[in-house]
Amino acid sequence: MSQYNITTVIATSPIPSMPEFNHLKTTINSLNLVPKLAQSRILVVFDFPKANQEILEYNEYKNNVVKFYKKNSNIKFLHLEEWGHLSGVMEIAVRNIETPFIFVQQHDLPLIREFDLDNVLKCLEKDDLVKHVRLNKRHNIAVGWDRRPLFGAYENPYVNLTRTACWSDQSHLTTSSYYENVILPEIKDKKIFMEEVFHWKMNLPEGKELEAMHKKLGTFIYGSPGDPPVIRHSDARNGFSPV
Repeated sequence: MSQYNITTVIATSPIPSMPEFNHLKTTINSLNLVPKLAQSRILVVFDFPKANQEILEYNEYKNNVVKFYKKNSNIKFLHLEEWGHLSGVMEIAVRNIETPFIFVQQHDLPLIREFDLDNVLKCLEKDDLVKHVRLNKRHNIAVGWDRRPLFGAYENPYVNLTRTACWSDQSHLTTSSYYENVILPEIKDKKIFMEEVFHWKMNLPEGKELEAMHKKLGTFIYGSPGDPPVIRHSDARNGFSPV
């Protein structure tokens, strides 16, 4: 499967360590663990500052990032003109994506090991039940929002997955059409973390209603139950120190 059929979207925003960009740099560098991601289009989307006092430092941060990656022809940049939160970032990003697949990242969620990209994309393409494949920052165990009746191994001919009733806006692979048709209509103009909408759509229903919602949102975790994390959280909002 061609490496040019996927765009990595990396959302970034004002953080305490500005104008340094070590969190973002670490996340971009981590794509080398999956060479096809590193070679494919990368779209860095700068949210607009929520607080006016952040603008000068944030402009320096943005300039540092753009200057550092100016020779990387596959890395492009978008700048929001008003604060959009993660939902606003994704609205803008999806309108500027021409590939059928999307890898959604945030600036402080770098990969820590490789994963089978080609077969995840093949599964997204061929299996109608699989629409959203999350890369976990913990072992694949039934805790937190994953602690629901649907949690368990999902057999398919392409790649090991774990079924879950948790929709997460942390690192995930999906299709452009999924965002256009399922996600964006629910988050338009809301300016929130997207999971604040979809957590409850998956966690309030029971029985057949839960099965129906899972069929619509198609949430899975990469790997089998018990498998180790694929990403880590460097926590850019709460840390000043370099990554």
